[in-house]
Amino acid sequence: MIRTTLIFSALLLSLSLFAQKKPASYNDALLNQIKGGKTEFLSQLLGVKFDPNSEFGKLYGSFQDELLANGEQRFKLIDQYLNRTNNITPDFAKSLLNDMLSNQADRTKIMQKYSKKLGKYLSPQNLLTLMQFESKLRALVDAELAEAIPFANMN
Repeated sequence: MIRTTLIFSALLLSLSLFAQKKPASYNDALLNQIKGGKTEFLSQLLGVKFDPNSEFGKLYGSFQDELLANGEQRFKLIDQYLNRTNNITPDFAKSLLNDMLSNQADRTKIMQKYSKKLGKYLSPQNLLTLMQFESKLRALVDAELAEAIPFANMN
């Protein structure tokens, strides 16, 4: 039952994220979804109260803020790419690739940093579930982006 609820909720999040052609920003799109029930769902899934004023709540909020900032940077890179898909110079391609890889590495660092900090408040099983949830949401977003973003011009 929990698995079905998780999959269904993640799917709804993904679909609603991309219902618009292009949100004003990655941050705006995800922030609306987070405010719309992500913490409540995770609270039920993990059996942990997400009180924004508690130490755990503040830490979780910081984690989400850093993930959103990383996502916003990723959104900007995608936007740069989409604005140049018919004019990908070698220099732009190299720069964009480096920036994309750096963004991915930064997200991994955020996940590692907060897994240590959040692990002080969550059991190892709940921490794993939380990180899996974040990764699954990212995978859903990645699948939507992969479908929507064309390959670079091969000239």
